[in-house]
Amino acid sequence: MILCYLINSLMFQYFALGYHQCRWNYNDQDDVRNVDSKLDEHDIPNDVIWLDIEHTDNKKYVLKVTVVT
Repeated sequence: MILCYLINSLMFQYFALGYHQCRWNYNDQDDVRNVDSKLDEHDIPNDVIWLDIEHTDNKKYVLKVTVVT
């Protein structure tokens, strides 16, 4: 029982295995949406789009993951 709990708690988040898109200096939200739509257009799956540090609040990242089932 304890071993099962430890194994489950040590599992990493599944999105970490997916494709991560990152580019220096996205211009604005429309630019990010355009990149996302181009990935969809060319059937390139992506799980995460990372933004530069200047798009954060006081240089703090807040990770919000939406699970789609």
